[in-house]
Amino acid sequence: YSSGPSVLELICPLCWNIYTDPVTLPCGHNFCRSCIVRTWDEWEEIEEELSCPECRERYRRRPELKLNLRLHNICEDLAFMCESCSLSGGHRGHRVQWLDEASEAKKGKLTEIIDRLISEKQKTHTKIHNLDERRKQVEQRAESERQQMTELFREIRQQLDALEEKIMREMYQQKKKDLQIFSHIDELQKEKGLLEIKIEQYGRLCFSSNHVTVLREQEVEAEALCGAEEEEEDNVADGKKFSVVSDMGKWLISGKLSAAIADVTNVIDKVGIYGREATGLSLDTDTASNNLALSHNRKSVSHTDTRQNLPQTPGRFQEAQALGTRSFSSGKHYWEVEGSETGGWRIGVAYPSIDREGDQSYIGFNNKSWALCKFYNNYSVIHNGERKGLAMPPSCQRIRIFLNYEAGCLSFYELSYPIRCLHTFTVPFSEPLQPAFWLELSIQSLRGSVPI
Repeated sequence: YSSGPSVLELICPLCWNIYTDPVTLPCGHNFCRSCIVRTWDEWEEIEEELSCPECRERYRRRPELKLNLRLHNICEDLAFMCESCSLSGGHRGHRVQWLDEASEAKKGKLTEIIDRLISEKQKTHTKIHNLDERRKQVEQRAESERQQMTELFREIRQQLDALEEKIMREMYQQKKKDLQIFSHIDELQKEKGLLEIKIEQYGRLCFSSNHVTVLREQEVEAEALCGAEEEEEDNVADGKKFSVVSDMGKWLISGKLSAAIADVTNVIDKVGIYGREATGLSLDTDTASNNLALSHNRKSVSHTDTRQNLPQTPGRFQEAQALGTRSFSSGKHYWEVEGSETGGWRIGVAYPSIDREGDQSYIGFNNKSWALCKFYNNYSVIHNGERKGLAMPPSCQRIRIFLNYEAGCLSFYELSYPIRCLHTFTVPFSEPLQPAFWLELSIQSLRGSVPI
């Protein structure tokens, strides 16, 4: 605005602020309307002649105050902004700048603020997206756990129903045996009657005076009855003829319920193996041999004939093997592996001190590693070179490895339905353990480990 008025031309000589409602006197000088009215009011009180405060031109009476429209518009459009207080008016002693300059400067600051706000908005959007994904995962896991609990209680009810049916059947069989006692009482009553007849008959003979009659009586039948009765009494007294169980609740029901509780506990343990999510495990590139090709996220690996030319490190295997990134020296942990349907692989755990080359470096062929082995549809477990075949091979290639370090247990589970334990190694571990892998073809996926 170089062709416009200077800064001084926009300042009222009475208040030294930007003009407010500027008016022009007949002499041509400009003032704020309120400033000149207030000044003349004060002069009239002291009976001083009215005049222009600038040039002292005298007026007999108050002249008409005409609005300086041009100056008014300029002051409206080019009002000053104070850098100190950002308020219009009252700027004496402050640095001021043109309104458009202040506005542009403020717009620049607002633009910077908008950029920061957009960045924060994007971060917030990302957080919302992540939380929404997490919410979906939680809902899916909750639904999965709900289904598992439903299945768990269904199995428990089935087992309890089967147990009830079995106990009732055995109680019925026992009742049939008990009823035999009552039929035996009838037989004994008949025998008792015969014995009473014989007793009466032999009693009469004892008092008979006819010696011939006494000598003719046959004693064989009576002795047979006595012998049979003695034998019968012995059998009944010794419990040989009847197995009467008067305390069934203590040995039958209690025993069956204990067995059922053990079965239910086993079912619950299986659900526990099913239900906990695994995260955080990947393959260690510093241990993978040069004939293994790892995926970008190191969650899958395959055998390759193309040498990878990886840098030689002390921990790198010379055979087609690799260790996991996690090391476990306490607690309970598990991870899942899905192997290829063809070819061969071994999965398990190993001490970090396992050899890195030679025959002793193969997983399972030494006393520092334990493995489940698949080789062309033949499954076995192996440790220290001792191999044991599985009687029933898994029906799927998805395996969960469960480690209880303090208990010295390493278990392999087939993740089909129902879940099935393939084998458990029991050994006191003496070093930290790392997941270990050997393969001829490929391991398709790997899910990580989490303490439980």
